[in-house]
Amino acid sequence: MSKLITTYNSNTWETEDVFYSGKWSVPFENENKIQKQNILDYHWSDVSKLSKDYLYLRKVHKDCLENFTKILNDYHKLNFSIKSWSLILSPWLMSIITIIFDKYETISFSLKKNKNYKTKVLSYSSKDFIPYNWLDYVQNKTTNDNWHHIIFSDLITKIFEKDFSVEVIDKKFSTSNKIYNFKLSLNDKIKNFLSFNFFLKKSNVFLDSSHISFYDYLKIIFNSNNKPYWISAFSESLNLQINPINSDLRYNLTKNFKLDDQKNFEKYLSQNIFNFIPMSYLENFKSYQEKVAKFKFEGSAIISRGAHFSNDLYKLWCSYQIEKGKKHYISFHGGGVPLKDLNFEYEYKIANKILIHSKIVKNNQVRLPFLNRIPKINYKKDSKKILLITKPNLSKFITRLKLEPEGVGDYEDYENLMLFSNQINDELKRNISARFLHEDWQLKKRFTQSFKKDQLDIKNNYFSSLKKTKIVITSYLSTPFSEALSAGVPSICILRRGQWVFDEKFKPLIKEMHENNIIFYSPTESADYINKNYHNIYEWWNSKKIVSCVENYKEQAFFNNEKKIEDWIKFIKSEKI
Repeated sequence: MSKLITTYNSNTWETEDVFYSGKWSVPFENENKIQKQNILDYHWSDVSKLSKDYLYLRKVHKDCLENFTKILNDYHKLNFSIKSWSLILSPWLMSIITIIFDKYETISFSLKKNKNYKTKVLSYSSKDFIPYNWLDYVQNKTTNDNWHHIIFSDLITKIFEKDFSVEVIDKKFSTSNKIYNFKLSLNDKIKNFLSFNFFLKKSNVFLDSSHISFYDYLKIIFNSNNKPYWISAFSESLNLQINPINSDLRYNLTKNFKLDDQKNFEKYLSQNIFNFIPMSYLENFKSYQEKVAKFKFEGSAIISRGAHFSNDLYKLWCSYQIEKGKKHYISFHGGGVPLKDLNFEYEYKIANKILIHSKIVKNNQVRLPFLNRIPKINYKKDSKKILLITKPNLSKFITRLKLEPEGVGDYEDYENLMLFSNQINDELKRNISARFLHEDWQLKKRFTQSFKKDQLDIKNNYFSSLKKTKIVITSYLSTPFSEALSAGVPSICILRRGQWVFDEKFKPLIKEMHENNIIFYSPTESADYINKNYHNIYEWWNSKKIVSCVENYKEQAFFNNEKKIEDWIKFIKSEKI
């Protein structure tokens, strides 16, 4: 009987007659010791399946929200709308149903290869699944191999038990890489100190200060007749986590959660979803309510710029404001070519308007300039650097379903950039530099196998790197590409064809960029282009045709002007708010 390795752990590792559930289950140092055919194909490498599953999980997300709205309203003695509970729960809920379904499908696909497997599972309890809050979930659970391992194990023992011979390894392990950090940075401490509750109370509009410079934020706030109150004031301190996990409560609430029992995946969700819900929404919800009650706000509108996704305290406060009839606007702080659908469109359902930087394609969108500061780069004539940029990924496992490469797809995008790097001329290779942020595929180790360690770009500030860059090569059409392009730095994007599902209305733009050699679908073709044009890249970039194409990109996908602060002030002061 063959063995299945679900994730990497030295206690469960096998070497003989083994299949690996995915690329994530093979550590970098062991890759050369195994045969690639023993790594099972990834089910979401098929984009048509991914698109179909996206629609299915979007429906599951809706059904789960309806269940949670009734159950949590009853338990917490509230009358919150489904819109408010969606604001609170959706970032976590979208993620957890993706993670569980991904593993459910991975196991199902493995059984098409073999009918039965042996596997080793670490001993665990249901408490090992549970995070303190959203940030603990993202930083310490979804990034941890052991946490993903026990989800695989739970599915195997509860749904696929007939297909597996299971050996339990009674070893102590941690599902957190580190103790959750509740501490504020020095800058956030200063902002917190300057955030007086009286200022929040007397502001007409609260603007989430995420991704806005200190001085730009003050300009917007004072010139729109509001008062400063930084998002760091909503920091989730350790004293909010006052209660222990209540397993009996979770078991009892599970009895009222009903999905389609005809499907094993939904059956598993129905019976186990309360084993995953963060304590901030259950055991410690009351302490969050007590904290939220201190944030008095008499204004009429809120503009969220990321905290609505990442900060549980802010989400709850925001929900109370919505229940009081306050308007809620959500600003997408990044910028690039939009996907066909994002986050099951939940943000469009919970906000009065969505503030975007691309052209308007939906009725409830408002277009405003990109608010992050982008300095104009003055080229140094001796700039030689070819800067590679991959998409940030906190986890090598897919943690939220998107219509773009994620998880294994992120690694494949990196491989694509390495194919490009290895096909440019030897004289240019020494100019390669790679910038890896929040990566969990050990990309730095992989990169330094072929390149020197000092070719890693470790600067904290992206624009400091751009000042010494001749050309940027990215693997995705989002914020870093848009920022480099807007700063005037020659920029090329190497996409893997068919792996991205962009909004249909932007297809002509993508076609134009491809025809003008700003987008490539082949690392070989892009390398050939750089080999031929590296030494006269500015002549190409400043040519009339390319300037026109870049301006079209900024017009359609990345609105950014010199009067951005004035435009935001005008919007905040407008009668619309």
